[in-house]
Amino acid sequence: VARFAEGDKVMAVSGFDVDMVRTGANGHEEQVKLDDHYLHHYALQLGGGAGMQKMFDAAAGDRALARMLTGCHAMTRAGVHAFLDRLGRENPRAQPEMAVFGSASGAEYRDNPQRFEAPFRRMIQQPEVWAPLLHIINTNRPVAGQAWSPLLECPCTPQRRINVSAGTIDGKTADPPIHCSPEFAATGNPSCHLATYQGGWRCCEHGMF
Repeated sequence: VARFAEGDKVMAVSGFDVDMVRTGANGHEEQVKLDDHYLHHYALQLGGGAGMQKMFDAAAGDRALARMLTGCHAMTRAGVHAFLDRLGRENPRAQPEMAVFGSASGAEYRDNPQRFEAPFRRMIQQPEVWAPLLHIINTNRPVAGQAWSPLLECPCTPQRRINVSAGTIDGKTADPPIHCSPEFAATGNPSCHLATYQGGWRCCEHGMF
């Protein structure tokens, strides 16, 4: 942080490695097994404190932006891009105030080094803070009274109660609504209709189980 605090230099990230570990009783780190806790996806925002606070303040007053920045919706990074575009319009000469790493990456993070081949780098002006978003599924024990854990089933498996006429999954309205443009629906993509929807965040939203 101190090295880039003056703003005369920009941090250039050439790569990063990700793992999920726990510290044992002996003080040593060990990898967390996927059948213990499964990392569905993560997004890591790294940047200046002022810019990050601007994003939090904007999300506090904009429900649509807040939804784009959290949960499964953050995987698209559309919320961060929209916010950075807004900052760019306010000050066209400003350097990018944050960078996002991860996005839709999940369990494939392990033993999968992320590198940016020269001359490409992720540039961050005056990095000060980081804000991680983690979607971790507890896979080490079933739900009480059930032999299986519904949390393992983000895919819309037979255990999900799908009511096509009501537009609900396990009694909750699909949110955002399942809809495609006529052009995209014509491709036969199963995610365009609840009757053919096979899986995704709509079968794994908060409060669904």
